[in-house]
Amino acid sequence: MKPDVQERNLKITERASLVEKGLINEKVNLEDAVAMQGTCDDMCPALERIERKIQRQLDPLEMVSTPTKAKTRSNLSQIPGTSDPDPARCVKMFHRPTATLENLPSDVRPPAVLEVRMFP
Repeated sequence: MKPDVQERNLKITERASLVEKGLINEKVNLEDAVAMQGTCDDMCPALERIERKIQRQLDPLEMVSTPTKAKTRSNLSQIPGTSDPDPARCVKMFHRPTATLENLPSDVRPPAVLEVRMFP
């Protein structure tokens, strides 16, 4: 199965589970909507890191690096072990909203995570 299809299936399954638990609503009136609480503890959600790795959209500074080499932007792509995203360095990419997939709580960072990352 293609990675895009797997990711979509994971999101559909997660969404159905959250609707069943009452954490998010099906499309309803604004008055009846449930306030979404973000659950992503990283600056970049895990599924997005996987997607960006497959699509080669990771910045060299977001990848795992080997400490024995100098970390300069020009040689990071040549260091062994730099193909995997580093969760501590990855930052969520801007995406325009689409009609096919919506944001789930696992895609949204709560304010506490943002504050810790902004003011370490």
